Amino acid sequence: MRDHEPRRSGAESSGALPEEQHARAQQEVWLEEHRQPPSSHPLQVEQTRVQHVLHALAACPPPGWLDRMLWRALCRSYRIRLRKAREAWQASKAQVLGTTLDREYDFEPEMVLIPAGEFLMGSDPAQDQATLSSEQPQHTLYLADYYLARAPLTNGQYAAFVQATDRDPPRHWQNGKPPRGQENHPVVSVSWYDAVAHCRWLSEVTGKPYRLPTEAEWEKAARGIDGRTYPWGDEWDATRCNTKESGKGHTTAVGAYPLGASPYGLLDMAGNVWEWTSSLFWSYPYQATDGREDPASPDSRVLRGGSWLNLYDSARAAYRRSYIPAYHSRIHGYRCCVSVA
Repeated sequence: MRDHEPRRSGAESSGALPEEQHARAQQEVWLEEHRQPPSSHPLQVEQTRVQHVLHALAACPPPGWLDRMLWRALCRSYRIRLRKAREAWQASKAQVLGTTLDREYDFEPEMVLIPAGEFLMGSDPAQDQATLSSEQPQHTLYLADYYLARAPLTNGQYAAFVQATDRDPPRHWQNGKPPRGQENHPVVSVSWYDAVAHCRWLSEVTGKPYRLPTEAEWEKAARGIDGRTYPWGDEWDATRCNTKESGKGHTTAVGAYPLGASPYGLLDMAGNVWEWTSSLFWSYPYQATDGREDPASPDSRVLRGGSWLNLYDSARAAYRRSYIPAYHSRIHGYRCCVSVA
């Protein structure tokens, strides 16, 4: 299944009087209080609404000293309201998890912004002798802003999902818990469906649009915009990642190879575990709108990054592998992505 061919396919006027500015600010406060925010968790909606009101209040304080005193009191009351809303949101997340927030491992991954722009996707056989047909043609692709997790999802983070939802844990866990001492290792033996379900749960708990990355998003985050072969450059270096050459014979804690970081500071983009993406294994050039991002398709999904069990050639940033979405493997994991509205 590893090397088979992919499927073909209006600003304010600067001359306004202070009284007029204050009146407009009061109107803006009312509008922000009563506007319908985008669909999200109610407690996050409350935070967003209060933040908008505070911004509107701060935009233009009233001219009179008495009005200014009332204005300050109103701002203070909204700051208190915002703090209470944030505290309620944190308490709600803790309740969903059935635990306190004083955890050794946070259930929410650290996210890194990958800025919008073009990058080189795929391989050029003139530059990389290990190039496979499934990686061609190399092409330039534009991606909008998005966030990608700094590291693969850990056992500890996945355990929070298992505890909160009663989902079946990975088959090698005992009593629903990850192996002792491996809480910070990447979660493995999870199917594509497991990964998607976890992202949906994380979205419900946090109100953020978590999902799996597309293979294009994964590749850009791994190699940057210059088409490098590995996250750190074009030359192979076995000391920068956990592949078969390292001789470890198992997963390592995420971030154990800081010198293997990608141009954006992402870790373990080469080796350790293969990572599920949302994409179907179709031929290049990549086009997000041609059907390859169909979430309902039962066809094989792309995995990226190589693993501790595989040789260095599969740790190349452009290397593509695929398996059916129901497949579980001790070398398969994933990392989360968040869209930017």
